Amino acid sequence: MWSEVPIELLKPHSKNGEYFSRPSPEKYYEEIKRSIATEGIRDSLKVTPDYTAIAGHLRLEIAKELGFEKVPVQIVDGDPEYLEYLLIADNEERRYCDDPIKKAKRAEFLKRYWGVRQGDDRRSKEKNSPLKTLDDVAREVGEDVINFKKLLKLNDLIPKLQHLVSQGKLGTTATYQKIRRFHPQA
Repeated sequence: MWSEVPIELLKPHSKNGEYFSRPSPEKYYEEIKRSIATEGIRDSLKVTPDYTAIAGHLRLEIAKELGFEKVPVQIVDGDPEYLEYLLIADNEERRYCDDPIKKAKRAEFLKRYWGVRQGDDRRSKEKNSPLKTLDDVAREVGEDVINFKKLLKLNDLIPKLQHLVSQGKLGTTATYQKIRRFHPQA
């Protein structure tokens, strides 16, 4: 069930920018904006009880640009880790983000959230849910397992190098080669 709330009550989740970029090309953003201007927001934003957006950051940004006073929301609640998972899962389905560093951060979070470990690839017993594997996490972020393992290594780069990779000034292939040269066991 959803309700409408004043737009000024809503705030973005602090991790949204860490995991997802603004849509590219700009044409995609403009198509969504045109749709919202014409039809309104057809799918409510998911927000926490304190009105932190979990899903719908882009719709919220566009609604503000268009001068909407209220937007439809669905309240979701849970522990912070679960809400962060929802942020990733919902946006992974809706948005394409080709920034390898942000993708690596999403992958690392999902791996931790699902309790996937390198060795036995099983979820820890204290979490009572289906077993997940590296294949599951790789599939969720759109990679095969070999590329997925390389992707995770991007999280080990210093922030300056991560920034260069995000900007496309340092390719992932060159980065993987440098990581292997300085850390042969990687």
